[in-house]
Amino acid sequence: MLQPLDGPSKHGKLSGVTDSTPVEVKVGANPYEERKAITMQSTKKDTNYGDFYVFFAEDNSTPSAATVSENGFLHSKNSLQSYEAGEKQYVWVISVSGPIDIRIAERS
Repeated sequence: MLQPLDGPSKHGKLSGVTDSTPVEVKVGANPYEERKAITMQSTKKDTNYGDFYVFFAEDNSTPSAATVSENGFLHSKNSLQSYEAGEKQYVWVISVSGPIDIRIAERS
């Protein structure tokens, strides 16, 4: 059962996410301490693209773009989605097409 989120959060934006280079989901240099969830939304609301893949990695090595697109979850543009992800869970994103920006919040 998901526990209530009662702590502070950090907000940020992943800029220029492409379909060729996975980007780790975090605000700043390191994942937020005691992170329990990540909330994400593409900022490309008024275009024909903005979808992206979300991939939960087994370790801290950067996955290939092919691994993320073939095994990741498709996150549709215009949708606001939250995922359970502790501070030691490595989460990566790539766009489906073209460069996009993704708003993120790491929540505790």
